[in-house]
Amino acid sequence: MSDCWLWRDDSWSRSTNLPDPRFRHAASVVAHSLHTGVVIFGGKANQQTILGDWLFWEEERGWRKLKVLGQTPDARFGSTMISFDHNQGLLFGGMNSQGIILDELWVWCVLPDTCAIELSCISDPSRARSPDSAQLCRFGATAHVTSSRLAVIGGLGVNGCLPRAEELMFFDIKWDGRAPLVNPSGTALQDCMSDVPRPLLVGHCSFVGTNNEIVIIGGGAVCFSFGTFLNNGVWVFSESVLEPGQVWTLEEREETHDHKSNGISQGWTGSANASAPISLISSCSLGINGKDFEQIIGAATPVALREVDLGRCTGQWSSAYLVEAVGIDRQVIVHHPHNTSMNFQKKNFDYITLGFGEFLSRIDSGEELYLRSIASEKPSQVPSSFSRDFPGLANDFVLPPGLDSAKANTHSSVLRISNTKMWLHYDTRANVYCVIRGVRKMILYPPSDVTHLGFPPGASTSQLDIFEAGSTSLRSIPNTHPHEATLKPGDVLFIPPLWLHAGAAPDGDGGVSVAVNVFFSSFEHGYAAGRDVYGNRDLQPYEAGRKSVDKIVRGFEGLPKNVAQAYIRRLAAELVEKSESLI
Repeated sequence: MSDCWLWRDDSWSRSTNLPDPRFRHAASVVAHSLHTGVVIFGGKANQQTILGDWLFWEEERGWRKLKVLGQTPDARFGSTMISFDHNQGLLFGGMNSQGIILDELWVWCVLPDTCAIELSCISDPSRARSPDSAQLCRFGATAHVTSSRLAVIGGLGVNGCLPRAEELMFFDIKWDGRAPLVNPSGTALQDCMSDVPRPLLVGHCSFVGTNNEIVIIGGGAVCFSFGTFLNNGVWVFSESVLEPGQVWTLEEREETHDHKSNGISQGWTGSANASAPISLISSCSLGINGKDFEQIIGAATPVALREVDLGRCTGQWSSAYLVEAVGIDRQVIVHHPHNTSMNFQKKNFDYITLGFGEFLSRIDSGEELYLRSIASEKPSQVPSSFSRDFPGLANDFVLPPGLDSAKANTHSSVLRISNTKMWLHYDTRANVYCVIRGVRKMILYPPSDVTHLGFPPGASTSQLDIFEAGSTSLRSIPNTHPHEATLKPGDVLFIPPLWLHAGAAPDGDGGVSVAVNVFFSSFEHGYAAGRDVYGNRDLQPYEAGRKSVDKIVRGFEGLPKNVAQAYIRRLAAELVEKSESLI
């Protein structure tokens, strides 16, 4: 888009269009003598074109291109720009055309009278990246000056996802007349989070309030594997006095809008009288052949296969054996939860990298951790393969002949080691969950319950914690139909596509569970084209349908709200009615 808008006297008015459409550009206010305006840099013109020009806007003159004096930054998008002294400021971070987050700090000075901008890079490109610059230079961050300090919020760091302690950083700034001296000093976000859910600080907006607090609105991202996550509500970092020892606190403002407006059912209140019966998942021994398993798949109902011969793994996979087979120093990425119940939507866990030996030592000692193996090479592009990723264990684990269909259509195979609760989610691939060691309690809900379990549109993970605090007892959620199975070594649980499921160690057990998950394709068609690393990318008709929904809603723009809502609700009812007639 190239249109620009001006907010004045409580209303919007159209201003001069940009010379070229763009998005993800950096912008800052400039106030110099008689000139007050906005300077912008870079951005993207489309998915392929990255811009590197500087533009200056004044209400009387509209947009003008600035002549660059001195050094010229490379084209980039998602950088952060901040004004310090009327017509001077900083530019940092951003991503270039190679997808690299740039570790650079630039000083800029707009000269409106000559329609020029002076630029100077004050970071040494010859030096190695320092921890300080890595904390400052980001992609997609927001920034503000408050109490003579620079606050940098969220984004992605030069080394990837930011540690929790670096999501909000404060940098002491001193201006020597030519360039700022930046001395980083930060406060750890987890120190001020208390029990408030952690926001996803990407794509957010922020501003400084009247009491020097930082207000964050919105934000979120789309993950090809886990769907869409959007922050709800308004988040406030409030500061009383900037003195040594003072810390910032994170508050969540009470929301006043109807939660149902985002398509998430929020009817659950957890009241004791809203009980739902729990059905035990049917069990059978695997004295079945391939035809029997095909019938189980066709019935699309979970089944627990008991005492299955999975090879010598069930008798050999002690911690000592696993460490020897995998390697004590093999690096693995594990989930480190902040409490006893992980929730992907709330992001109440950190990803940490440990040696495999240290990971098993810590989890065996009772520290709550969770390993979900990923591909040893190109993990963001390639699904995991147990035999390829763990060759030292590959010959220990086998699927019996009765599960040939799963082997023939395997999408991925995953090693899981856990002693904590797993969040409620669904997969679009069928899978067999094979328990090797320990005991695991599995809770499943049929696909028809998805609208009652807090799944945001486009997401395959729930916002709800289905377990009672401090136990694995199931919370009562109206209009849902929970199913339960307790699995022991040698048990295999068939989980059909889109059955919502979560796992935990049974109360009183608390031990470590080791399992191998084999995901396989059970539909002849319908899978979305392209990357699906985790086996949970939504089916192509759903992805296309969400785009159609957006198009339908846009078709009612300009009509009175009550008229548009009446028609949209009629269409929704018609869609539900047609779904009932599907065979």
